[in-house]
Formats: sequence, structure tokens, C-alpha cells
Amino acid sequence: MNPVCEQGVVDLLESAVNSKLENFEVEFHGGNEKGEGFLSEMTFVSLKNKKTGEDYNLIIKMARSNNETGYSKDFMTFSFRSEINCYTKVFPAFLKFQKLYPEVRTFDNYPKCYATCLEKGFEKFALQNLKTQGYELHPKSKMINQNLYEQIFKMYGEFHALSFALKHHQPEEFSRLTKNLTNNWLKFNESDYANNIITYFLGKIREYLEEDGEDKIIEKLEKYRTNFVNIFNESVSCSVSNGLLLHGDCWSNNLMLNFDSAGEIQHIKMIDFQMSYLGSPVLDLSYSLYSGAGKETLDNLENLLKLYHNTLSETLIKYGCNPENIYPYKMLKKEWKECFRFGFLCSLLIWAFKTSTDISEMPTVSDMMDGINKEKIKSDFGIKFDRNLYKKVTLELIKHLYENDFL
Repeated sequence: MNPVCEQGVVDLLESAVNSKLENFEVEFHGGNEKGEGFLSEMTFVSLKNKKTGEDYNLIIKMARSNNETGYSKDFMTFSFRSEINCYTKVFPAFLKFQKLYPEVRTFDNYPKCYATCLEKGFEKFALQNLKTQGYELHPKSKMINQNLYEQIFKMYGEFHALSFALKHHQPEEFSRLTKNLTNNWLKFNESDYANNIITYFLGKIREYLEEDGEDKIIEKLEKYRTNFVNIFNESVSCSVSNGLLLHGDCWSNNLMLNFDSAGEIQHIKMIDFQMSYLGSPVLDLSYSLYSGAGKETLDNLENLLKLYHNTLSETLIKYGCNPENIYPYKMLKKEWKECFRFGFLCSLLIWAFKTSTDISEMPTVSDMMDGINKEKIKSDFGIKFDRNLYKKVTLELIKHLYENDFL
């Protein structure tokens, strides 16, 4: 059935446009392909009001599950509700708070949400289609260059400063907005899937290090392979008690870019807040950096952190906060050494997707969480990736961590 014809989607669209669909010309433009989107089905829809000519270009994001009772259904419910909470409660409260400080640039680096549905197993929501506004994804297989990372880190500096400022000035409001956020990374790690797939790629990296005779690095890395679950849980829980709102899933496919006529980055919007929760800023930054940077950018880590912290501090001052009391640079450096493992471990999977030549046979996350397609879980997870390229990027990352005494 055409997704637009499903009653739940019809209801959602009518809520989004505040009118019956019979008053609109509706066109369905397809959705995400197999191998795209870990937890969601996406449907692209355009609507034109027959009387006024007003256009709506929307994305309907729906829970993806083939199992009515499996673990993945509960996981997706938590994930979708986290994202819906951001769009319906947190971001509107952020905008209201920002109006108290007109000298601060209004942070609106996320798409508009038009309507939501919280029915368990059928969670969905309608978002602004940013592609029709000139936004595009960074090419998946290309490394992110230094200039773009500077823009990304500045954006996260503003985003995190807003969260810190609201927490500082209105702690009860911040608590109300975030108290129901679930750490979905911990829930993700409760399934065999996370352990199996990350340890699989840690094993691959060990092979590459053995080929290159890097015995000292192998010794440092081995604890990650033998104790992945505990290390991941500790890293993803880093500074949660004193944390701020995180984007949560920060690889390049969850950032949309808008360029000016000269090809320069004009604006960045974050998408996908299903893994949003409370934690250290380093969790966002390390995930973003380690899942997309090459050696040249990794070598420039210190400058990127200073740029991030300068933006954070300047924005906090505009919000009437003292950066040294809220998040001094020495705290950022300290937490990087404590929390980087989250970004590192997530990047091993992300780089497999980025260097993939074919993921059409990859089972969905829900399949693997629920134990379906077990033969894929035990073999290569259905990901056909470029071995030489994966070896190059992951060894550059491992050597960066080793040389900086992070491992």
C-alpha cells in the first residue's frame, strides 16, 4: 500500500496541515532505500492546497520493526519518544528561553516538526523536508575536511551553550524538559547486536595492526575487544549527572548542509534526535570527529577543541553566564580523555557504512536486535566494505588515540 494511503499517515498529515487531505493535491515521492535508516522508514510527501496554493514539503518518519513483541519494538519506542520530546517540548522551550536574550543568535539548527503520533509500535512524525530548502547531506564516502569541522564544532558550541544556560538560569525547567529522556545507547548495548558488531570490527582492526606489526597498539586495544560492554556503558554514561542535552547521534548523515553560491557552508541543521540524552559535550564532539575525520584533521584536535570552547564561552557570556564556572577549558580536556571512547567505538561501525560498497543485504537493526538473520550476525553483518579504505581510516584513528595516550 502507498504509505500516504495508510490511515495513520493520513491522520498525521491532516494534523500537520490542519485540514482534510481532500483539500490538497498530494504527491508521494518514495522513501529511504534498504540499507538506509537504522530505525526508521521515511516517506517523502508534497502537498499543495487546492484553494490557496500553499505548499508543504514533508518527511514522514515512522518506526521500523518487523517484530510485534521483540526487544527492538521497545527500543524504537524509547528512541522515537526521545526525538518527539525534543521537537515538541525541548526545542520550543529553547526558543522561548532565547527570546529573553535578543542579542544571542537564535539557534534553530533543526527542522520544523509539524505533527507527531506516540502510539506504541506505530510512532511517527512529520518534519520539514530540508532538501527542498537547499540542504544536502555530506557525501557519505568522503572524509569531512577541516573547514567543515570548524563549522560543526562552532555549531555544537552554540547548541551546548544554550543547554548549559537554560540549566543554569532555569534548573527546574531544564529538569522538567529532560527528566523523561532515556539513554538509548545503554539500551542499544543491552542487545547482543551491539556487542557482536563492534567486537567484530575491533577484531578486524587487530588483524590490520598485526599485518603492520603494531604490537604495542594491539596490547592497548585488546581490552576493548574483551571488555566491550563495560567500556561502552562507562563511556556512554560519562558525566551524565552533570550533563547537558546532546544531539546524540552525530555522524555526517545526521547533519544537513546549506551552501552559498560560492560553495561555502552557510548553515548546518541537525537531524535525528532519537539518541538524544544527557551527558558530556565530549560525547557529541568525539562521535562527530572520530566518525568522519582523516589524519590531517585529527592532528588538529587541540585547535578544534579551542574553537569549540571559544564559541561555547562567547555564547554563554551573552546568556549572562560565567564560562569558567560552568564549563572551563580544563574540564573539556579532562572529559575528552574520559569520554572519547564513546565516539571511538561508535566510529568503527560508522566507518564500515561510510566505506561500504553494498549494504543492500544488511539486516535491519530490528532484525539483528531480535535475533533474526542470525547467520548475518555471526558472519559479516551483511556489510560489504572496502577493506583497504576501512583499514586506512581506522588505523589513522587508532594511531591518533595511541599517540595522544588516549587508549
